[in-house]
Amino acid sequence: MKIAVATNDKTSVNREFARALFFALYDDSGKTFDFLDNSESQNAAHGAGIMAANTLKKNSVDAVLAFQLGPKALDGLKTNGIKIFRVNAGVALTEAVKMYEEGKLGEY
Repeated sequence: MKIAVATNDKTSVNREFARALFFALYDDSGKTFDFLDNSESQNAAHGAGIMAANTLKKNSVDAVLAFQLGPKALDGLKTNGIKIFRVNAGVALTEAVKMYEEGKLGEY
């Protein structure tokens, strides 16, 4: 399973989803993080949420851990079959994934 988390500093959950600098992609089979540049969505005048959702679908993401999502991002993720779970901004990426794996995050 591949999990995406929006981040600006590569260490913690960002407040915003679609305009984050990066997506941390966690692969639970290898227990590793890779970072996906999100500058295309970040710099978009309109439609950043849809662009981000499509980018994550192209990267075979199964679930997103996020603090705040706009309506277009929410619709785009759901349309692409990506599950969404709420996590507080500022939480360490490793802690966010641990909370997800332990079933401690509520689904959007």
